[in-house]
Amino acid sequence: MPSIHFHTVSFSYSSAVDLLTDVSFDLGRGWSGLVGANGSGKSTLLSLIDGGLEPDAGSVSVEGIVGSCPQAVEDRHSQVTEFAHAWDGDAYNLRRRLKLDPQDIDRWPTLSPGERKRWQIGSVLATRPDILLLDEPTNHLDADGHAILATELQRFPGVGIIVSHDRGFLDHLTIKTLRLSRGALSIWGAPYSEAKPEWEAAQATVQAEYERTKQEREKADRRLADQRRAAETERARTKRQFRLSGPKDHDAHSAAAIGKAAKGDASMSKAISVAKARADRLSEAEGRFKYTPVPGGDLFFHYQPARRERLLSYSGPIAAGDRVIADEVDVLLGRTDRIRLAGRNGAGKTSLIRHLIHEPDIPPDRILYLPQETDASAAADLIARLAALPADIRGRVLQIVAALGADPTRILASESLSAGEARKLAMAFG
Repeated sequence: MPSIHFHTVSFSYSSAVDLLTDVSFDLGRGWSGLVGANGSGKSTLLSLIDGGLEPDAGSVSVEGIVGSCPQAVEDRHSQVTEFAHAWDGDAYNLRRRLKLDPQDIDRWPTLSPGERKRWQIGSVLATRPDILLLDEPTNHLDADGHAILATELQRFPGVGIIVSHDRGFLDHLTIKTLRLSRGALSIWGAPYSEAKPEWEAAQATVQAEYERTKQEREKADRRLADQRRAAETERARTKRQFRLSGPKDHDAHSAAAIGKAAKGDASMSKAISVAKARADRLSEAEGRFKYTPVPGGDLFFHYQPARRERLLSYSGPIAAGDRVIADEVDVLLGRTDRIRLAGRNGAGKTSLIRHLIHEPDIPPDRILYLPQETDASAAADLIARLAALPADIRGRVLQIVAALGADPTRILASESLSAGEARKLAMAFG
C-alpha cells in the first residue's frame, strides 16, 4: 500500500532560516494539494519525500516508487527522451492522450514551456509510480493542456501531492489540503476552497485571542507602573513627614506611627508583587502565540506617462529556432495600450515578446521583462544585487516584496530563493 509518513521532521538550509519545524503527517491514496506562501518550503517538502534532501531531525518513511516532476522546464532529462522513443502500448496511448508528438522532442529548446511541461509529466507517468509529486504543473499550460492534464491525473491510483496556486485545479482534483505556514504544517480534509475559510476562521480566532491577551498585558503593565509610582510617592511622603516633624512630636515618632508606615509599605509591596506576577503571566501567554500577520498589502507608485507615443513594435515573421510559427506579424504597442496576449502552447507568445523587446523604441532600462522561469543563476544575481543596494533603497525594495506577499526576513537570510520569491524580488526591482 503506497504511503508517506513524516515524523517530527525539521529542516533548514541555514541556521538563520528554519524552513520546517516538527512536521508530522501521514498520507495514503488520493490527491492532496500542498499550499503556502512563496518560500514556505513546499518544494523542499517534496524533495524530502523523493530523497533529494535529508531531514535535519525526525524521519521520513515512504512506501512505494516515487515519481517527481519539478517546476523548472528548461532541461530535457533522459527520462523524457526515453518516453518519446518508447513504442509500447502504454507509452503510445499516454502520448496520444497528452497530445504529444515524438518528432517534437528534437526541438526541445524551441518548445514552449507548456509543451515541455506536458512532456515532463508524461515521462513521469510512464514510469508508473506509486507516489506522484507535481510542483506547479499548470504554470505554463493553456486551457486545452490544463483540461488534458486534469483528465489524465484523475486516472492516477496512487498517492499524489500537487503544489499549485491554481485554486480551480486543486478543487477539481484534490481531496485534502496540506498548508505550510511559518515552518508548521496543518492538514485539512477538504479541497482548497473548502479548507481556506476554515483556516482563516481559525487564524482569526487566534488573532483575536492574541490581541485580547496583548491588551490585558498592556493594561497589567500600566497598573504595575501606577502602583510602583504610588508606592514611591507614599514612601517619599512618609520620609518627608518624619524629616519635618520635630523631636518633641511624639505622635510622629511613636512605635505605632512607625509600625503603621511599615504596614502600609508592606501592603504596597504585596500589591506590586501581585501586579508584577499578573503582568509576567500575561507576557508569557502573549509570547506563546504563534500568530504572525500574513505578508501582503497595497502598492502605490509614482509614475509619469511616457513621452513617446510608440513604445514597442515589431514587423516580420515569428520564429522559434529554425521553425517559423507565423509568416508575418505587425505589432505596435503605444503608451496607453494594455494588451493581453493569448494563444495555445507553442503559438509563439513568448517568441513575440522577445522580438518586441529585442530592439525597443525606448531605453532598455525602462522595460521590466519577467520570463516564465527564473533559474538558480538569475536568482543568485538578484540576491547579490539586493545586498549591494544602499540601506534606504534596499528597505524600499523589501517593502514592495512584503506587499507582494513574500517574507523579507527570509529573503535576506536565504542563500537561494524559490521561484515565486525570485519573481517578486525582480518585480520589486522593476
